[in-house]
Amino acid sequence: MAILIDEALFESLSAQDIVGLFPEDFHKSLKQLVATVITKNIPRWKESVGSSQISLPRLTSLDWRIDVKTSSDTFVRMAVPSVIVDMEVCAFSISPKY
Repeated sequence: MAILIDEALFESLSAQDIVGLFPEDFHKSLKQLVATVITKNIPRWKESVGSSQISLPRLTSLDWRIDVKTSSDTFVRMAVPSVIVDMEVCAFSISPKY
């Protein structure tokens, strides 16, 4: 059963595709019931798996600008542009869900 659920999650199978994975002599109503239960729970399972995976921090906000000095006491420093970047990241931590 776990292998069936893993494949359904990985391949994003429909109920009909899941029914096709069962042996021919398997009980027809039971195949339909299991396929329906799996397809209804796939979004919740994917969300649960995604939130518990170790991943790199995710970029949540990015703001940037280029500033150019228009006046200075020395001419050399006047034409040097400055790039200012403000990045916010969200680092996920794994916490067990009970």
